[in-house]
Amino acid sequence: MVPGGHAHTSASSLNESIIQHFLPSNPCAVALQPPAFVRLEEKDKVAASEVSQALQKWSNCSAPELDQVPYGVRKGIHTVNHHVIPKLINHLLSWSIHLPLLKDTLGIILPKRAKGDYDVFASYRVIALMQTFSKIPESIIN
Repeated sequence: MVPGGHAHTSASSLNESIIQHFLPSNPCAVALQPPAFVRLEEKDKVAASEVSQALQKWSNCSAPELDQVPYGVRKGIHTVNHHVIPKLINHLLSWSIHLPLLKDTLGIILPKRAKGDYDVFASYRVIALMQTFSKIPESIIN
């Protein structure tokens, strides 16, 4: 039994129940407004040094995520021309947008080790695989 009293007779019904528990639908969808361009002040712009620091956090050998571009490629781009990645990030910040392409995330539901009862949601955890490019500004801004 899963919380809520639903008996699951198949793996697919259990899967659907877990997804609904961890990723419920949003009934209050926000209306999209066209973004307004904001000229960033120098202090608000992402600098090449900040991108360098962010990229150092990840190994060149890390597996590529959804976009299939390894960190080593991004590091190589930044080494060859250290203006490209900051300029892309600053454009996103100027328009106050996060492109839908960069928002794609793959949620993987994994069972926790040493949990005896896998009919309980607490026996699972979710990991999110993001686009690798999205992690660069996220690690700088947060």
